Amino acid sequence: MHYVYFLKSKSKKFQYVGTTHNLKNRLKEHNTGGVVSTKPYIPLLLIYYEAYLDEKDAFRREHSLKHSGPAIGHLKAEYVTHWRGNWRGNLEGISIKL
Repeated sequence: MHYVYFLKSKSKKFQYVGTTHNLKNRLKEHNTGGVVSTKPYIPLLLIYYEAYLDEKDAFRREHSLKHSGPAIGHLKAEYVTHWRGNWRGNLEGISIKL
């Protein structure tokens, strides 16, 4: 399984989109400073993820989110509308059923 995920910094105005084949481990890497591009923005919250059987499909979706204003705009609008007030993320104790 391959995942496209959307992270948001808990302390700063920063969002990140990435792909991985092991979501749980990748989130841990992000929040322990193991990823250079997100290290200054920890702690990070997992806001959203999608699962794909084909790695190429996951990469295409990641590219779409990173390079298409409407794609990421829609995802951000969903976050603001549906999740912002209800999110109780804590990546240190995260449990994701995959």
